[in-house]
Amino acid sequence: MEGRQFQGKKMTCRSCCFVLLFASVLILCVHGQSPSTDGFISIDCGISSNHSYSDPTTQILYVSDDRFIDRGTDYNVSAAHNSLPSSAQAQLLNLRSFPDNERNCYSLPASQHTKYLVRAIFYYGNYDGRNSASVARPLSFDLQLEVNHWRTVNVTNASEVYSHEVITVAAASVVSVCLINTGQGTPFVSAIELRPLKSSIYSVANVSQSLVLCFRSNYGSLNNEAVRYPEDKYDRIWQPERRHPWWRTRSTNLTVHNFEQDEFEAPTAVLQTAFTPARLADREMRFSWDYFEGINKFFANLHFAELENNRSRQFNISMNGELWYGPYQPPYLMSGAIYSVFPMEDQARYNFSLTATSNSSLPPLINAVEVYSPMQIEDTTNANDVVALTAIKVEYQVKRGSWTGDPCVPRRYAWDGINCSHDTLGPPRITSINLTSSGLAGGISTSFASLSEIRILDLSFNNLTGVIPENLGNLTSLAFLDLRGNNITGAVPVSLSEKMNNGTLTLLFDNDLISEPGQASDKNTNVIIIYTVVPAVVILLLLVVLIAWRMRRNERDLAKASAEESAVIQMQVDVHLFTYAQIVKITNNFVRSIGKGGFGIIYHGELEDGTQVAVKLQSQSSPRGDREFLAEARNLTKIHHKNLVSLVGYCKDGSYLALVYEYMPLGSLQENLRGEAHSPGLTWAERLHVAHQAAQGLDYLHRGCKKPIIHGDVKSSNILLGESLETKIADFGLSKTFGNEYDTHGLASKVVGTPGYIDPLYQSTLQLDEKIDVYSFGVVLLELVTGQPPVIPDPGRGHITKWLSERIPTGKIEDFIDEKLQNGDYEPNSVWKVVDLAMRCTASSAGSRRPEMAEVVNQLQESIDLERGEERERLMV
Repeated sequence: MEGRQFQGKKMTCRSCCFVLLFASVLILCVHGQSPSTDGFISIDCGISSNHSYSDPTTQILYVSDDRFIDRGTDYNVSAAHNSLPSSAQAQLLNLRSFPDNERNCYSLPASQHTKYLVRAIFYYGNYDGRNSASVARPLSFDLQLEVNHWRTVNVTNASEVYSHEVITVAAASVVSVCLINTGQGTPFVSAIELRPLKSSIYSVANVSQSLVLCFRSNYGSLNNEAVRYPEDKYDRIWQPERRHPWWRTRSTNLTVHNFEQDEFEAPTAVLQTAFTPARLADREMRFSWDYFEGINKFFANLHFAELENNRSRQFNISMNGELWYGPYQPPYLMSGAIYSVFPMEDQARYNFSLTATSNSSLPPLINAVEVYSPMQIEDTTNANDVVALTAIKVEYQVKRGSWTGDPCVPRRYAWDGINCSHDTLGPPRITSINLTSSGLAGGISTSFASLSEIRILDLSFNNLTGVIPENLGNLTSLAFLDLRGNNITGAVPVSLSEKMNNGTLTLLFDNDLISEPGQASDKNTNVIIIYTVVPAVVILLLLVVLIAWRMRRNERDLAKASAEESAVIQMQVDVHLFTYAQIVKITNNFVRSIGKGGFGIIYHGELEDGTQVAVKLQSQSSPRGDREFLAEARNLTKIHHKNLVSLVGYCKDGSYLALVYEYMPLGSLQENLRGEAHSPGLTWAERLHVAHQAAQGLDYLHRGCKKPIIHGDVKSSNILLGESLETKIADFGLSKTFGNEYDTHGLASKVVGTPGYIDPLYQSTLQLDEKIDVYSFGVVLLELVTGQPPVIPDPGRGHITKWLSERIPTGKIEDFIDEKLQNGDYEPNSVWKVVDLAMRCTASSAGSRRPEMAEVVNQLQESIDLERGEERERLMV
């Protein structure tokens, strides 16, 4: 039997609901043939490709796992561990091991919304010759169902079989079983089994909750062997429970039937045997289980069937001394069950007792017990998106390393080349696919048209042939489609041409593709139109020629300015000019997204010398143009300060624009405050350090440059942190240089900024000066103090300045301090000083009353001194 030690919390009788299973109409058992195995998937992991066989015990067909996963290495267990009992499964003699990737997933075909039992079996058998499994140092890895933690597999004995089961409802047409390398040994698996269940059984398993098996015990087994298929048509495995000296076995050869609306449909072979007290005079029997592995919630299913006729049996069921259900009388030769529909919790040990009532002539009886723990289901990628992307993967035989399991979640395992939206109330949606230079061959898959939220699709530089599917025009969100470097022929479909014409789609293609579909017309009609509208046509043509000439001249001027600006960048500082192909290589084909802004997506990259970098790639649908891109690049080449991010290089390759700058491994201040980054929460002293360094960076922009620079988009997501909390300001796309001729060219004469951080005085007056940065930085200081976002999402809360001003009058820091700082590990005067400074920075009555950044730097230094003094006092206590 799988582990029998389980953890729980206290449960009272009032907190749970119990159901007596009964109905009036019987389902007659059909004898003479085995139940159907339709829908069964039985995988022997590690056998040779395309091999299959019928299990000698169950006669269930097992197949090779090569059609369900495309990675891992096959092994046989060692000779010392392959002498298994005849009753052991043949699937234990071999396995598949996964030494290379952190996550490896089996994709099992399923029917959406169907309920399944999924089982994974592990037999180490010292396959690697390392004797890695022991009690002192177990071989350990995680098992996931979809994106949800299922179990931690702890192998402590090379000769022991470990089996884990879950009952779940398929969210899509694929069920994923994933092995996660946690650094405690190489994951492996011997067999995986999937069994469809009737939707009405195990009703507490639903789309939001799965059931993880703790144990399933058959009481009173006559042969001490497990019961499974064909005796159990669902191939549940009922392990024999050992008989205690104070129990005796009762059995019958008669069939025990299931009710029509049976909640569990326990098999006859299980219900034909039971345990009762060893002596007829004994009026009580007990059983229990303890806790283990941090599990604290359980569902218990107790199975009963009366096996003796013409005798009365009635008993009460108690748990930890409290009545659980009763009195209860098992139905004769019928399945009965008492079970919880809400999880039991808050108990360290679960002691059940069955006590006969005073009018019962027989002692209590029990046939079987099942115990499960609930698994809460996290949102997976939209089911339709998963179906479409899986079809694309199969059609093109995509072999990318990360294309396993769910495409979007967990985010750390998102498929490379795939971007998803995670900011909606529903499941994640696929918004971008980059399959450039991926060796795709054949026509453009129509499955792309099923990705209804996709905005960017890059299929460039593959071996695609044929025409562009018309149904791509149905993608209302599609804004960028790159088909260059393929063998696409024919015309652009009308649906896509319309989107191009109204400016909602950018389509890149080779010259031999016809940009407009041809239209047949009647010659006579054309002649009539020509003679009747010649004057109008002449005038129209003249207007078209004039407009085209002016557009070409503007394009030449813009191109010349862009080229001149690009040359200026290279002359001003020794920065590297990258090609787009190099950008693809640096980012490993854009495998890891680390941020996103108005300019585009930011990717992690690595140069040939091992230097880590951040690559900001302009989105093709970004409203910001070449001039603004070059403005940011130019600003980064002109300014150099320890608290401003440094430019490594840039890319301007055709329509591809990218900035390459130094990588800050701890992410943004916003991520650290919101708990989204890998680093732990920031202490008050660390927050002061970050604020002080960021203020020094802004002060340098305002006073240290030859011509003052206004950042224009100061916010916590643009303040980046290094390994030792070195702090640097990034994103200079909106920056303005006073007195520069650039301002007169309309580069960005109006600061856009970010809602919540934008200076309300600027919005009303459009007067551009350094104080708009001071206001935005004041908002950042309020975030550091409170942990709240600039705009509080709860109704009626409003802006952070309003939220805080309502709490300051109480004089209690606890009313507004970030809950992560509620331990009081801060100097109150230091906090109040920062609050006062932030409120002055965000004063909206007159911008002139706001402090200069130089004063902000000094005030923050004083706050740091106050905090350090408090820290010294704490250390002395």
